[in-house]
Amino acid sequence: MKQVLLALGLLLLTMAVYYWVNNRFVPKNGGILTLTEKQILFEVPDDILVETEKEIKIKAKHEKGKIVSFSLNLNYKPGEIKIISVEVNKEIFNSGVEATIDENLGKILIKGRCEGEKEMLVNEEVVLGILKIKGVKKGETTISADKAPAIEVWDGEKITEESFQLSDFKLKFL
Repeated sequence: MKQVLLALGLLLLTMAVYYWVNNRFVPKNGGILTLTEKQILFEVPDDILVETEKEIKIKAKHEKGKIVSFSLNLNYKPGEIKIISVEVNKEIFNSGVEATIDENLGKILIKGRCEGEKEMLVNEEVVLGILKIKGVKKGETTISADKAPAIEVWDGEKITEESFQLSDFKLKFL
């Protein structure tokens, strides 16, 4: 009986040490690690009914500079989703605007450039464009980046091209 209690005690001690070691370096923001300095976000409705048209806002966030141009190449599965239209935010990006959809290959190109008063731009989230979509069939699908986004940022003195994080995002159709 002593051997069983000793083994149980040793097991509990091992579990306590394992728990302590793995939770020592948990971030203070509720356990969620986020990259907030340079990222591209998608404002997506949670669940979308099939054959219902919805809008997805594509946003970029840069805390230390102002976004002056961008170019995004996205992939999707044409059999699962229909891209109705792609629009660039022309209030900010008023030059070099291009928004194309290749339904056969499942590719989207969206790009634009800001010409004019760069002092009027903001460092916060900026809407780059809007995708209008419609689900073709029930289930989940993913829209992913074909290659790294090309984004230029103005820091008040010069324009530099910076690398932004663009994660794949899932859409769920009911």
